[in-house]
Amino acid sequence: MNTAISSLYHEGWFIRRDRAAKIGQLWLLFLQKYSRAATLTYRRGLSRFPMVPKIHMLHHGALRLLREAEAAERNGTMWACNPLAESVQMQEDFIGRPSRMSRRVNPKQIHARVCQRSLISTLQSLKAADKDQRGLFSQRVVARVPE
Repeated sequence: MNTAISSLYHEGWFIRRDRAAKIGQLWLLFLQKYSRAATLTYRRGLSRFPMVPKIHMLHHGALRLLREAEAAERNGTMWACNPLAESVQMQEDFIGRPSRMSRRVNPKQIHARVCQRSLISTLQSLKAADKDQRGLFSQRVVARVPE
């Protein structure tokens, strides 16, 4: 699972279909092994490897990644969407950044200014990601938004 998740973090918003299929297979392999370990320990009367709802969510993520890779191959396209692109995990420093931004604005307009600065920061990150060299665009010419 560590390999699968690490791979997702090293990819961009889109993943090449062959890589997506490989990651999805690793993900499912983890779930199969986890299920096997849970079954074995349960039969021995031990309380290990709980089947919490997050395991079910992981299964959906793996299947979606595999389905998108298969659909990309059928359609002759190259990309599958990275499941992390739609995840709702909170970054460890999420609290710190808006907090620092809020200390640098006028208190009378703090909410509007923090939102504006956050949007500016997001735009700067997206522009930097646009120059990413991991091959996020296919060989076809892709229209660029002027800076």
